[in-house]
Amino acid sequence: EALVAEKGDNPNDYSPEELEKLALYTGSGGRAREGAEGRGLLDEYYTPPEVVKLVWQEVAKLVDLNKSDLTVLEPAVGTGRFFYYAPDIVKELGNLEGFEINKTSATIAGILTPSAGIENTNFENLFVDKNGKAKRKLPEYDIVIGNPPYGEHRGMYLGLGEEPKIKKYEEYFLKRGLDLTKEGGVTAMVVPSSFLRSGTDNTKLRISGSAKLIVAYRLPNKIFGITDIGTDIVIFKKGDGSSAEEISNDS
Repeated sequence: EALVAEKGDNPNDYSPEELEKLALYTGSGGRAREGAEGRGLLDEYYTPPEVVKLVWQEVAKLVDLNKSDLTVLEPAVGTGRFFYYAPDIVKELGNLEGFEINKTSATIAGILTPSAGIENTNFENLFVDKNGKAKRKLPEYDIVIGNPPYGEHRGMYLGLGEEPKIKKYEEYFLKRGLDLTKEGGVTAMVVPSSFLRSGTDNTKLRISGSAKLIVAYRLPNKIFGITDIGTDIVIFKKGDGSSAEEISNDS
């Protein structure tokens, strides 16, 4: 954080060693043992590179990454690990966009992946203005990917009427991610295991009504270091909305 504050957002001002250091930044979630406090402890558990690479490996089976007009959205970009560790062809050809509310993390994401357009603002701003009025024209993406914040703490946007029936962040990001996914595109996210374990509710019916769950991986415990929350990878393909006949469940 001190390095970013000192050098700013120009990638050319950083040495290769400093860029490697930025890529290791974990946010507040990675500093809980050091006494870090605040909302970041709920939101900032950035995804291990091996998990990011596994997600991209599965996405590559479902989407043509060689498309010259490939569009990719990461709605909770963190430091941009899903961009930084993306296949080279995606970084070379893809139109990459991301949202991140933490200023330091958003700056790091822009430094590590200069080709990406990173907005230091809430994902919810894409759908409603500050008065809660819905925005009519929304972009569409071939791939929506990432690791959203977890839990029931949606803040003022819930009060503004933005998807008021969805209380959990992970479900909000999945549902809204699918809203922005093109037909034939995919939404791939790392979510708490409770999403698949718990019973069907209205939110899950809305999610499954617009896409097929193609792949689900249950990740090992402690994959995010000091937190022991169970996590899964879920990959939905936008299409006819029928349930997937076969789901892969691998440890």
